[in-house]
Amino acid sequence: RESLLDFDSSFTIALPTDLLPAKPALQACANAENLGIFLTETGPDFEDFASVDLTLILGEPRDPAPFAYPLGWELITLLTNPDNPVRGLGPEEMRLLFSGALPTWEPLGGGSVPVSLWVPLESGPVWLRFQVAVLGGAGLSPEATLAPSPQAVIDAVQADPGAVGLVPGAWVEGLPVGAPALTGLSADALRLPVLVAAAAAPAEPVRRFISCLQAGEGKTVLRERYAGWDPAAP
Repeated sequence: RESLLDFDSSFTIALPTDLLPAKPALQACANAENLGIFLTETGPDFEDFASVDLTLILGEPRDPAPFAYPLGWELITLLTNPDNPVRGLGPEEMRLLFSGALPTWEPLGGGSVPVSLWVPLESGPVWLRFQVAVLGGAGLSPEATLAPSPQAVIDAVQADPGAVGLVPGAWVEGLPVGAPALTGLSADALRLPVLVAAAAAPAEPVRRFISCLQAGEGKTVLRERYAGWDPAAP
């Protein structure tokens, strides 16, 4: 567990690995509100809301928290090696890639380089949304490598000319990686909500901290990586 600040008034926050790019916003609000916070990095299945004061969530929780507040939207991003010439993929091409039907990139214009698949945890929000929005009933190649974190995918695509994988988009800001345009999908097909949740109605100072994330300095920092909340979006 990591202490960002050490003040008399402090509380705990569960932060999933997928949302580590939101950490600077948490620190900004801790500084702005003169609060101490303790971060616990969690996996995608964490929903023990009662064990901490706040939980950041990517996607809709399987067991909805009694109190959840929107912070923004994340976009699932497909990554390739920066030298891969493929600049766009449609749903059928992605299904062929992830099912293992394409052993090399040649049918897609990427040369004879072998395809190397990297996928996030199958129980996590990134894979679950991609599976529904893109793959449908198509199976996953048994040759796919399970990535323990978004950073593992980034490392793989930077090192391997044939690698391709999925990450939350906030992880790739400014990095030297390829990100082919995903065509033939609705604007919100690969979009996931970013939420902050609590098991009970937030009291001070937690309530003030949430307000900072939604409307104060934390919001400003979040907008550097995450799209603003649009209540009309699903």
